Amino acid sequence: MPFKQLIQALAQTGANRLLALDESSGRRLGRLSGKTVLVQLTDINLGLGFVVLDDGLLVTGDLAAPDAKVALPVAAIKELKDSANLPRAIKEGRLELTGDPMLLKQFSELFAKLDIDWEGELAKYLGDVPAHLLFSATARLSRRLAGSAGRFAQWGAEQLTEESRLTPNALEQRQFFDDVDDLKSALARLERRLGALEHR
Repeated sequence: MPFKQLIQALAQTGANRLLALDESSGRRLGRLSGKTVLVQLTDINLGLGFVVLDDGLLVTGDLAAPDAKVALPVAAIKELKDSANLPRAIKEGRLELTGDPMLLKQFSELFAKLDIDWEGELAKYLGDVPAHLLFSATARLSRRLAGSAGRFAQWGAEQLTEESRLTPNALEQRQFFDDVDDLKSALARLERRLGALEHR
């Protein structure tokens, strides 16, 4: 199986399995039924054409006349995750959009609004108690890591500004900016005086 067809098959299977895990995705699919979206991955020259059906997605190659087309590098796919970021991503040139922008927003919401009970899905394979214990432990670990990362970032900032003096602290920065403003004002006064002397 050629690479492009393999990626298309994986995208179709993965997307439809995720959508099937969320009971409310059927309503979102129904609103988009019959619409087509082409996602062109520019850095690997791969087009993924999504045809929205009532019960899932059909993924093909390039579509001749899609309702919406977005061109972006693979690294920018995360921009499609949050539809609120799409206008900024388009303005900043991280992705190009042709066609119906509202369709692209609704298409990205198909996945952004997924509400999957991962603990329940895992419980089908492990049982209720092990799944709950695993998810509880994962949540605790995530909170601890987030707290540790915050403390480490604060410690690092203190080391740079206070201990090693590699960067100025906030007061020193403010003083520097004030001095630069005073210097600008003095330079402007000097330029006016020189201009007045030249006109004499």
